[in-house]
Amino acid sequence: MTTIIFEDNKQDFLEWDIDENNIVVACRPFQGRMWCGCMVDTNSTYPGARIRYIHPRVGAGQIKHKIKEVIETNI
Repeated sequence: MTTIIFEDNKQDFLEWDIDENNIVVACRPFQGRMWCGCMVDTNSTYPGARIRYIHPRVGAGQIKHKIKEVIETNI
C-alpha cells in the first residue's frame, strides 16, 4: 500500500491510499466517491510531482495539487 499526501491548497482531499494494482482505494478527508477506483500512473508518484490518473468515468487527467510526501507500507 502506498499513501500519497498532497500539499494543502484548501482542497477537499489531502491523502490517497493506492493498492498494489495502482488503484486509489481510499481518499481522505473527503471526495472518496470521486477518486476511489482511479488508476494512478506510478511514474508520477514522487514528492513535487502532480499525479497522472485514469478515472473510470471521466478518463485521463492530472491532479493540480503537488505531492508533499509518499509513504510505503507493508500491509
